[in-house]
Amino acid sequence: MISERSCIVFLEKSSCDEKKKVCKKVCSEKPKKSKKGKGKKSKGKKDKDKKSKKCKTKCTYELVTKSAPFIKFSYDKDTDIKDYNFNGSVDLMRTVEFEMKINEDCNKNPGCVARKVLLYLGLVPSVRRYDRDVFVLFNNDEIKQGYKEQYSKLPYSRLYVNYDFSSIAHYSQYYGARSNNPTYNILTLSVGVDEITGQEYRPAFSDLKWLYFAHCRKDSFYSLKCKNGGYPKSENSSECECPTGFSGQTCDKLEKSDNDCHSSTLHTSSERTQWFELKGKKTCNILITSPPKTRVYVKVLELNCETKTPCFENDCLQIKYQKDMALTGYCLCGKKRGVGITAHSNETVIRYTGSSSKCSAKIEYKMIWYEYSGSEYNHKFT
Repeated sequence: MISERSCIVFLEKSSCDEKKKVCKKVCSEKPKKSKKGKGKKSKGKKDKDKKSKKCKTKCTYELVTKSAPFIKFSYDKDTDIKDYNFNGSVDLMRTVEFEMKINEDCNKNPGCVARKVLLYLGLVPSVRRYDRDVFVLFNNDEIKQGYKEQYSKLPYSRLYVNYDFSSIAHYSQYYGARSNNPTYNILTLSVGVDEITGQEYRPAFSDLKWLYFAHCRKDSFYSLKCKNGGYPKSENSSECECPTGFSGQTCDKLEKSDNDCHSSTLHTSSERTQWFELKGKKTCNILITSPPKTRVYVKVLELNCETKTPCFENDCLQIKYQKDMALTGYCLCGKKRGVGITAHSNETVIRYTGSSSKCSAKIEYKMIWYEYSGSEYNHKFT
């Protein structure tokens, strides 16, 4: 998914080319024209042989081959290697190969390796984003001294996507903690510690969308307009990559549900609650809407699923409450009772992924009259 502007190489016999500008100073000598005045004699042979020197700078472009690998993976037994070391740059063409050390625990986990590679390619650790203060509040006294730099803000970083608590680059709330107390608290959601943060299963959709905007997009005015937070599959593609819950050429359709799911679209225009139930091993996608300038309120009355910490999409139940559907929604696993959340707009998508016949979810919903006033979406990244 890398554009022709840059090259990522992992195969031993592969290579990539970079256009390099080479400039040289070229000089030429020409005989100097003698100025003969009236009644003046020639100054002799010495003046005849005098020449002038003219120089020009000529530039050409040469293809410079870079041999693989530019990332060199090496095994290291040191269990203290910090997984979130940020060496990021959106410039992929490096002249020196980078040695990426992988310890035993990380080597067993593909998500850990993927995170290291994405951080090297320039993905900013979520809690170091310049817009982080809207989402998290730090407990500075709970951060070990050796980790404080890894919690410092990166004010000039290129973000491209909105803040996602389930990004593979989001720290656990115990990362670099002095004790059993979390290093930060979440401001925009009422959730348990590490209920949704610190996942290293795989990159979130927003991480892959970041990769496209950072390294693949060449034309910011490209004609293909993806809906619901999708992005083009490649340059000049007529199809979009769609976030969880959506499908279609431009992500304009709700992803098809399995048989025996509830109705795929529901509408509420009343503060009176309605409810539905999902049971068993199946995948269901449900879009709930309300009138313009209102919001949808969703409450999980009862949830029975496999416990997983942190909980990620497709683990059990996901409620997409943000305006930006590219972001991972609020993911719930295990046994829950009476968990409510209000969407940021008049649309929300609920995705139920039951892994066994014992799984179930009972959900109620209604309309809320007032509009959302949060500042999460004030930044324009793309």
